[in-house]
Amino acid sequence: MSIQNNSENAQFTWINFYMDLADELLKYKDRRRELLEKLNSLDSKWVTYLRDKETGKWKFPDIDPFSVFAIFNRGIKNETRFIIAQRFKDIFQLKSEVPSDLWGIPVAFNSNSIFFAKENVKTDISPLWDLFEYAINYPGDDTFISKFQNVLALKGIGWVNITVALFWIRPEKFITLDQHTREFLISKGIQVMKKNDFSGRSYLDLIERVKKSSLYSKKTSFPAISKKAWLSKHPQNEEDRGIVENRESDPIISAAYNLLQLKKNVILQGAPGTGKTYSTAAIALEILGVEYSDTDEMMERYSELCEQGRIFFTTFHQSMDYEDFVEGLKPVVTDEGIRYDVEKGIFKKVCENASSLFNEKRTKEIDFTNTRIFKMSLGQKNKDDVEVFDYCKENNVIALGWGGDKDFSNCQTRKDFQKSDNTWGAKAMEIFKCWMRVGDIVLVSDGNTAVKAIARIIGDYEFHDDAPIDMCQFRKVEWLYLGDSIPLSKFYDSRFTPQSIYAFYSPGFEGTSKYNGSIKTDMINDIITAKVNTEKPLPHVLIIDEINRGNVSKIFGELVTLLEKDKRAGDKHSITVKLPYSKDDFSVPSNIYIIGTMNTTDRSTGTLDYAIRRRFAFVTLEAKPDIIPEGKARDLFNDIKKFIENEKNHPKDLEVKDLMVGHYYFMPDPDKEVQLQPEEQLKLKIEYEVIPLLKEYLNDGLLTCSQKELDKRIASWKELKVYNSSETQAPATSEQEGNDEDQE
Repeated sequence: MSIQNNSENAQFTWINFYMDLADELLKYKDRRRELLEKLNSLDSKWVTYLRDKETGKWKFPDIDPFSVFAIFNRGIKNETRFIIAQRFKDIFQLKSEVPSDLWGIPVAFNSNSIFFAKENVKTDISPLWDLFEYAINYPGDDTFISKFQNVLALKGIGWVNITVALFWIRPEKFITLDQHTREFLISKGIQVMKKNDFSGRSYLDLIERVKKSSLYSKKTSFPAISKKAWLSKHPQNEEDRGIVENRESDPIISAAYNLLQLKKNVILQGAPGTGKTYSTAAIALEILGVEYSDTDEMMERYSELCEQGRIFFTTFHQSMDYEDFVEGLKPVVTDEGIRYDVEKGIFKKVCENASSLFNEKRTKEIDFTNTRIFKMSLGQKNKDDVEVFDYCKENNVIALGWGGDKDFSNCQTRKDFQKSDNTWGAKAMEIFKCWMRVGDIVLVSDGNTAVKAIARIIGDYEFHDDAPIDMCQFRKVEWLYLGDSIPLSKFYDSRFTPQSIYAFYSPGFEGTSKYNGSIKTDMINDIITAKVNTEKPLPHVLIIDEINRGNVSKIFGELVTLLEKDKRAGDKHSITVKLPYSKDDFSVPSNIYIIGTMNTTDRSTGTLDYAIRRRFAFVTLEAKPDIIPEGKARDLFNDIKKFIENEKNHPKDLEVKDLMVGHYYFMPDPDKEVQLQPEEQLKLKIEYEVIPLLKEYLNDGLLTCSQKELDKRIASWKELKVYNSSETQAPATSEQEGNDEDQE
């Protein structure tokens, strides 16, 4: 299906493409196994969250159409989204052109890019397909509302995500209710329902109200409204091709992510057990653009990035100082006596790591009148591509899958190769061993429309049958470019063909500018000599746990000013200082994001001074009773909260949210190795974690009730019972009752 774009919607080149893809996907409603087979041809790096890491197979035996759309409508780079869209066009043979803009399209949260609960695959997928079908064919009847309500009742999808998904498939009929759009509608006087009032009927009613408002016209439909909503919050991005981020699944992660983009530094503050540690990991991965499907995978990816030097973690304490954090003199005992060396602290290390991209030694321009250019695919699609490419990068080689485990070291002529291999592999091996010369250039393909790496050959053919990857044919290379994938159109006016290796050069034109055909060699030179900004600095994250337990001003010293966004390296007000020990010039790179955590109940430490506070944004984490299992756990949480909320039981200068123990203490441990039943776990947590914490509150003056009043409640809570005053004391006189009420 396609629509005729009106004057204002003409800029939305994505509309017809998205609707055509929806129409094509509908054909697979009852052919989902076939759909999964088609999706198998997608580059594995685009769907890591859908594949098993060990086997490479799909994690789930079924898939819904909205999750298919989310593959290229997630929190990934726009350039990657265009590449994936091109692949979808090829897979499904879509007639619409791949869009050149993404204006006004909300994207799914990276950690919530599937629309079904993984434990409910057998029951959740069909209702999603039913809604998908009715949204396309019957978008406003009672049956549609019924299908809508069925999906709304599914676990973990979220009401906002449903509207986003419907907007993807029919943007002219359904309005997205991501946060930007909701706030924009409200600012224009259009009332938007809250979560508890949301239903299929109320959603359709809202659509009609928007259509009758001054916001909507034949020239300005829902995509234009979504774009205006985005620009109302991000006016500086008028020239961008557009991306609206839908981070509804966790407002804390959403707020912290957005604040880090604006300020670079945030502190998560809250009472114990509110999820500060968990949130720092989730926020760090979001900043780094890393996707994951569940908590286990999140922590696994987090650990990997710590090992890779993309995430750094430290804990502040009262004895920590500048010499530990930035740099200092450390004594080294030698035969001659004691020597003092300058030792880098964690902050200097993370800054050097983050800025290493800018300090790479660049190659000189290449004379392409005598240098051959080749195209290679490193690895087989949908199998080992990521693994092979990673191995090649780490070991400075290129590898060819053709030739199997045969050694071609003694082959010199075409006949020699054909004797060893009578398939196309003989030609591939001849190119790899004989046509490629030391000094020639290899463009490593990313699909058929992009280049993900550029290498220069520095060694002759080598055979290794003991490599950890399933390949034996190698050449040593020097990597000249490793960064974000670059659209092939920058180098070449056509697409790569599927062959794993081939040459661009023409022998008859050696010594001329036509030696490598129509390849734009000047662009290759611009990239490898860094004349163009093709590499974006990789984001790095520094997590500082318990930031208020250290003397922050003393630890950061003169570098406090450098934390500000506009004082970072490369910014208009960039500041560089000379470090006191090494005498190195030092600045803070713009691609470092700092996440601190702070316990709001810890009064044993000093408060942060205004100089520090001014350079951080503060996000408060509160306990979430809704995620605590119903029953004794939630009842106890509510009872303890009721006790703390009593204004007679806490100081006036502290809010309840700063004191209320977090939901963590009331939830069963997700670790499958924990053998205790949930109620046994709850009893242990209440007696040995929550109660000691409340007693500490009382000792520190954070609770102002009497010891007697707290003890009465503790006796009930230990038994996992809600406190009932009538069960714990004898009948009192009216005067005593009044005193008890005061205490409560």
